[in-house]
Amino acid sequence: MPPTAWIPPVVRLADWLGAGRWGRLAGLILGCALAGRAGAAEIPTTADKIYSTEIHGRTYALLVPKGIAAVRGLIFYGPGVNGDSRSALGDAGYVAKSRILGYPVLTYDHGAGVVPAEANAAISNLAAQCGLAMDATTPVYAQGFSNGGGNAWAWPKSSPGRTLAYFVNKGVSAAGPLPEAALGIPGLNVFGDEESAARQAGQQRLFSNQRARGALLALVIEPGAGHGEYAEYVRLGDPFLWLLHSARNPDGKTPLVPVAEAAGWLADPDTRHEPMMRVYAYADYPPDKDKRQANWLYNRDLAYTYAAFCTFDKKVTLDARPAQMLYRDSDFRHMDLPATLNRAGDRVEFQVGVEPAVGELGGIEFYEYSRKLGDLPPSGSRTFAVERMTPGIHNYLALVRNRAGVTYISNSWTVYTEP
Repeated sequence: MPPTAWIPPVVRLADWLGAGRWGRLAGLILGCALAGRAGAAEIPTTADKIYSTEIHGRTYALLVPKGIAAVRGLIFYGPGVNGDSRSALGDAGYVAKSRILGYPVLTYDHGAGVVPAEANAAISNLAAQCGLAMDATTPVYAQGFSNGGGNAWAWPKSSPGRTLAYFVNKGVSAAGPLPEAALGIPGLNVFGDEESAARQAGQQRLFSNQRARGALLALVIEPGAGHGEYAEYVRLGDPFLWLLHSARNPDGKTPLVPVAEAAGWLADPDTRHEPMMRVYAYADYPPDKDKRQANWLYNRDLAYTYAAFCTFDKKVTLDARPAQMLYRDSDFRHMDLPATLNRAGDRVEFQVGVEPAVGELGGIEFYEYSRKLGDLPPSGSRTFAVERMTPGIHNYLALVRNRAGVTYISNSWTVYTEP
């Protein structure tokens, strides 16, 4: 067996046995020990491959799914300070979005304080191993949880020219002002509404200070979430990545396409408890409110996806078939919300559910991002089918209007369609 190939199976065995955090740690130690005895640097996982290298005592791993002939960008994923995300590279969600985008996924085994210079050294080593062109100019989507969120925050600060976008998830170590060159990079800063008051205040302060300077940033308050990884990647982070990839990185290389603040959309933070959080084109934001304290979103597509994720107490649900769990659970990962993984040409069927509290229905509209696909009658079937899916990361939602004219938004549903 090749080197670190021992790591994901042994850690997964600890998960399956229900061993909890210490069991995972023991499994990881055993996996690393076996990897050290094996002595090679490549992990075959079916037809996909994971390569590894050590820099400054930290082990980096790179997922390269089959079918990637050229690198169009990199996904950098930073785990929590006590986390080890190498085993997560086998998750169907990471493999799917990597293959769809042409972005290998780079992660590491532990620790805070990862800097792009260290990661660049790892990228250089890994490029030599896998034979794909990657260097210090390759576009990067920076994503991280907890202390890894601080590492994601470090990318726009130190490498603004190559940072496509950044997704800081409960980033307790995210701190310090962005440089002027990074203010124009789209970002999402997530915290859970059940996290400690101190952590919530810290993230709110970070957002307010940077948004006031013109940072293209939105604050995401995740309903029902504590300090962990939940549905934010499936229902918000991955659609965010897809939209920014399509807009800023059409050629798979730097320089990235610039983004204008006034061309974006804004979400009103005071409306998250309404039936649908209010979103506006930048020019249409209420004049009595401060645009530089509103949540900035790249376009209308992202604004609708954001509203579907951030609206509290939703009275409308959206489900689909087929459905799969694409990310595995662990101590800090509660990824038990499904999505759909399929192939180009496949069919997906959606079902809209409406709670009685909505009242008498006036109409149901079905959307892909913000593009209306059709209507469902107020009574009768609440099923909508999408035929002949095309490759990409798709996000669907429903808007329900009652007879009083109030609009309710559903949760969104993400479909990963491989070629």
